[in-house]
Amino acid sequence: MKETHDKRLYERYLAVRLHLEGRSFAEISRFLGLVRQTISSYWRCYQEKGLAVLPMKHSPGNTPRLNEEQHEQLAE
Repeated sequence: MKETHDKRLYERYLAVRLHLEGRSFAEISRFLGLVRQTISSYWRCYQEKGLAVLPMKHSPGNTPRLNEEQHEQLAE
């Protein structure tokens, strides 16, 4: 497994590893304190595309409420 200092990414890798070792999704979810469907989702992603898809994608955030002109007025 890859090394990481990110706790959430570590949990994803660990969930996959534990399932590869024969643990059930229910066992893994209890061990990690996550919902069983989350573990199942990690496993499905791993099976479809490998470890490369497990790192979390960053959300772009909410769309800005102010347009560029309003930002300029605010800066004045």
